[in-house]
Amino acid sequence: MKIRRRDLIAGVCGAAIWPSFVRAQQPGRIRRVVVMTNVTEGDADEQLRLAAFREELRQLKWIEGNNIHLDYRWTAASIDVAKTFATEIVNMKPDVIFVVGTTTVTLMLQHTRSIPVVFVTGADPVKVGFVKSLARPGGNATGLADFEDTIGAKWLQLLQEIAPTLSRVVYLHSDSRASLIQLPAAQNLARTRGIDLVPSNVNSAADIERAFDALTAEMRVGLIVPR
Repeated sequence: MKIRRRDLIAGVCGAAIWPSFVRAQQPGRIRRVVVMTNVTEGDADEQLRLAAFREELRQLKWIEGNNIHLDYRWTAASIDVAKTFATEIVNMKPDVIFVVGTTTVTLMLQHTRSIPVVFVTGADPVKVGFVKSLARPGGNATGLADFEDTIGAKWLQLLQEIAPTLSRVVYLHSDSRASLIQLPAAQNLARTRGIDLVPSNVNSAADIERAFDALTAEMRVGLIVPR
């Protein structure tokens, strides 16, 4: 039987949120979950995943508008927006925070180590310090990774298949260690294929704009943007 990625994410995250509600069981109180994701509200794939997530919650008897309330925040991959939302969400004091995106998770865990956080990340959550181990996460965070370290090489491989004449590839990353997890695999493949792979640090909208301005001035250049 083939399990779709969105159903796997929904099932694991729904199951992870369930124990937090059980521990906070108070008859008649509506639980509040805030979802912060790293894409835009119009992202079709994310809407499908969130629909599956809500369905999984319904299967666990958590019905939106009945005993659970869901709030959504869409960061559109903006670090500045994510920082603002992280502060806002913590001040809301929800029962659980569901976060999608490695950098987004990093920012959220910088703001709270007490509110339960369930995450979907593109990096190894143990290596980036989100949890102590997958079996026994400890702290206030648990979740899953939907990518693994060597995917960086696959990104570069696909990029070269699309544009075989590439000679240079820029790898955008933030200051967080999480955004660099897939970089070594990409660098190793780049060396074997004679591609100049250049890490570029971006931490704001202005940084991204400068990086793109530099890209437009070059020929045969590609771009990798990790989640």
